[in-house]
Amino acid sequence: MSISSVVSQRQNPYALAQLGAGQASPTTDKTKTPNAVSTVATSTSYEQVNLQTDAKSIMAKYDLTNITYSDMNKLGRELVAAGALPENKLLDFIPIDLSRFKADGTIGEPTNKPVNMIANQELIIENERRFGKGADYSTVVLNIYKNFQALHDQVVA
Repeated sequence: MSISSVVSQRQNPYALAQLGAGQASPTTDKTKTPNAVSTVATSTSYEQVNLQTDAKSIMAKYDLTNITYSDMNKLGRELVAAGALPENKLLDFIPIDLSRFKADGTIGEPTNKPVNMIANQELIIENERRFGKGADYSTVVLNIYKNFQALHDQVVA
């Protein structure tokens, strides 16, 4: 079974956390129109509980406030494999390490220095707004980070 088919069959935790059980949400089914909606499964369904457990067990190993870029890459791939992050959100989830880009245009080796991804994303949003740019996309990414970080915080608390 491919990752795409798993993702299309299972709800992801950040969508459930934002929408709540039983509310309508946009569907990812390509055969429906973009405005079509489907009902989110109730929180008692076995599949959702299993998905939440999978995501929590993955997030127990990662803290988005103290993580390297290479670990973000690993985390994103683990979340996709578990069905907790839609495959089409993987590239949004994994940030670009801008410190690798040198002034002469070459790309250097990745740093293995931990970064606060949530604070970085908040800074990106602040700069976009300061320069009059829309921050909708960056806000979606920030919400994804915050919702997965909440899973991490639940496990370590």
